[in-house]
Amino acid sequence: MNFQAKLLNKPERENHSIYTSFGDVCYWRDWRAMEKTDNHVIAIYYGAEMTRSHIGDEPVNIFGDIIRPHHDLLKTIGERIWLEGTEKIKIEKYLMR
Repeated sequence: MNFQAKLLNKPERENHSIYTSFGDVCYWRDWRAMEKTDNHVIAIYYGAEMTRSHIGDEPVNIFGDIIRPHHDLLKTIGERIWLEGTEKIKIEKYLMR
């Protein structure tokens, strides 16, 4: 699942990879464009993926994950969006103690 993000600051590369796992929450932008891009994306993966496009590898910053009790819900939402189209969702931060 990909979401356009409007960000004031452009995060630096950090925990950068083209390999994502179920539940990973990632940030992507066109790293080759450096400061020229305003295209920022937050992605949540509901399966293992290699982040690639027609131009090759598309590294992402992996900065969070969906906690295990919500994996079934993530899969349900992801498959529904894939099959039926876009929808609005709400994402909240959860602090583990």
